Amino acid sequence: MYQSQFHSIWQDEAAVLSAPDSYALEFFEPPRALSSLITTFFFFRSDEPWLRDCQPANTGYMMIFLSGEAQARFSSGLAAPSQPVSLIGPTNAAMQYVVRGPLTVLGCAFTPLGWRAVTDMSAVESCDQFIDTQQLFGPQVDDLHRDLSAALDIAPDIERCDRLIDIVCGFLLPRLSEIPARHVEIVAAVLRWLDQSITPDVEALYASLPVARRQAQRIIGDYFGCAPKQLMRKYRAVRAAMLLNDPACSDEQAVQVQELFYDQPHMIREIRHFAGRTPSRLSGGDGTLLSMWLDKENIRELRQ
Repeated sequence: MYQSQFHSIWQDEAAVLSAPDSYALEFFEPPRALSSLITTFFFFRSDEPWLRDCQPANTGYMMIFLSGEAQARFSSGLAAPSQPVSLIGPTNAAMQYVVRGPLTVLGCAFTPLGWRAVTDMSAVESCDQFIDTQQLFGPQVDDLHRDLSAALDIAPDIERCDRLIDIVCGFLLPRLSEIPARHVEIVAAVLRWLDQSITPDVEALYASLPVARRQAQRIIGDYFGCAPKQLMRKYRAVRAAMLLNDPACSDEQAVQVQELFYDQPHMIREIRHFAGRTPSRLSGGDGTLLSMWLDKENIRELRQ
């Protein structure tokens, strides 16, 4: 019914991005039982008929559409519709999206271990796409959506999000796959490596791992969705975008960010590819959704 409208907005290069007063977005800490698997929950509302923006490359997400619907466009050019309960695999480039409101979404961002535990899918095989939650979870996913919709209607504002998060956790906990201890160790080592520097040395990572290079590449792909060199590029570009997005970023800091790349054209290409906009269009004061996703307090999966 709305496909032609989605198509027309995709075609309109002048379509307005999300405006500061067009949405409300809140973030919540995950319960302790899922804190190693989920970095944050978020609750999103908008009364606008349409919103368009992009989301930086990131880990996997779950988004539950309690009202409204969306289409996402991935780096491959594929445009795919949302499901009432949507899973978005880890992304290796910025993801564009258009949403039709009024919109109410409860979502969460997974850690690399969380995506594997919830889906039992390799990140390299499930990246940059929607996962069919009906096929993955079966008819119980409809019960989850119905329970959340009912809770949204009856819970007071103060208690609403806590109740919704409890329902999602109750759905996920019994469905978690076990992660091999060796894989947990390797994922932890990769995260430590990424936190050492914005431009960590790939060879140093391989030297620190307890498995051979080829096996390391396979395991890292299974949890992060790409090889270490690509992973370093992704984290470098998004973290650079986070720094430039910070309203407190000084001219001197901006110069230091540029020095992370070969030259200015290289920086522009990398940040546009992984964060969705050129550095000149990043401004933490503009209030768009992308600015919210690039806030260092919100994008905890990629925070250094």
